[in-house]
Amino acid sequence: MVKKVESSIRKYDLICKNDRILVAVSGGPDSVCLLYILVGLKDKYSLSFHIAHLNHSFRGKESQRDATFVRNLAKRIGIPSTIEKMNVSKIIKERKLSKEDGAREIRYEFLERVAEEQNCNKIALGHTADDQAETVLLRLFKGTGRTGICGIPPKRGKIIRPLIEVRREDVLQYLNKNKIPWLMDSSNLERNYLRNFIRLDIIPTLKKRVNPKLIDAISKFVVLSRIDESYLDMEADELYTDAIIEKKRSEIVLKIDSILSSHTAISMRMVRKAIKDFKGDLRKVTAKHIESILRLCRGETGKKVSLPFHIIAEKSYDRLTLSKIGESVKGYKGVVKILGVCVIDGLKIFTAVQKKFKKQWKNKNDFEAYFDLDEISPPLYIRNRLPGDKFIPLGMKGEKKIKDIFIDDKVPKDERNKPLLIDKKGILWIIGNRRSERAKLKKRTEKVLYMKVEKL
Repeated sequence: MVKKVESSIRKYDLICKNDRILVAVSGGPDSVCLLYILVGLKDKYSLSFHIAHLNHSFRGKESQRDATFVRNLAKRIGIPSTIEKMNVSKIIKERKLSKEDGAREIRYEFLERVAEEQNCNKIALGHTADDQAETVLLRLFKGTGRTGICGIPPKRGKIIRPLIEVRREDVLQYLNKNKIPWLMDSSNLERNYLRNFIRLDIIPTLKKRVNPKLIDAISKFVVLSRIDESYLDMEADELYTDAIIEKKRSEIVLKIDSILSSHTAISMRMVRKAIKDFKGDLRKVTAKHIESILRLCRGETGKKVSLPFHIIAEKSYDRLTLSKIGESVKGYKGVVKILGVCVIDGLKIFTAVQKKFKKQWKNKNDFEAYFDLDEISPPLYIRNRLPGDKFIPLGMKGEKKIKDIFIDDKVPKDERNKPLLIDKKGILWIIGNRRSERAKLKKRTEKVLYMKVEKL
């Protein structure tokens, strides 16, 4: 038993010398077994421990019994503990989660917090090979892709699972042989929970009718799947980084060509990475969402796909943008000095007045411009675009709506919040795009206003 655990520790690099480990102990056989085995390895790895137990208050007196058991266990073996009680049912209702998902989410939040408070760099959980098999079957029955069938990872961030390759029957044998007490959670026998139904009915039937070594077979399948997945992930990571045009809190913008130029297996992973990057996790995101976004990338511009938690994926020409419904648009408002430097809402604006027209004066880019100062009606100021805004673009005779200019110039929607330079007569310049016909330089121009804008 101990050799199996040590093998997993070495294989997945779960424990290092001088680690301080928070051990999650429920009082059940798996977590109690984990605690005793880790304590047995204490001197070999120079480890220190802290025990954590969360009373969910789901089972009344039985939940309190578990908490008392863990507190006494911690005292008996001389390890400090943090034991807390929460009204998890109330929190789940507030967050609108299922009982199983909510309990798991709250438990992980609790463990992360206690680990930080106790300066633990690892959090050890007691998941076994049987838990792995149950998880894989559960995901298959609900519908999952290759990522889902990779099951429970042996290591994820601070979290480690030293028993992940150990069978539950080995755990019970170890506890009985060493006369170590543990508790039975009565809710594990309730078949109304899908996982319990799989554990109590589906797996025993499959063992009897299909393969008596089912758990081992699934464990091997998970290991091989994880190897394939790690390679595909590595390929997708590199391409995803190259596909990013812009990444900020309010949105992520990707090159559609980069997404679609890869094999579908890679394209799907790139989209998943973008969603996780933007959202922080993939909760409630399904394969159908990923497939819808890929169809969006292949379809018409201006179309959208709705994702969970008010996230929108939108195609705009050659770009895919992930953003959140209701994200506020940056506002631009301020007076521009005719001479010198000023800063307005993240824009650094440099202005200078030069004498007479020079033929060689041409805009180097869309963020600098020359104007005939005598044709400008101060004050100059910056503001956002408003519905119906229009002006005469340089080189044209008639007025044109700014919205139509953006469409003609194929400016993606996420880039249309451009600041405008205004005087008393109207719009002089869409900063970062076009300037007006009015106040352009002529041979008779006597005073030239030069402007350069930089984003801070």
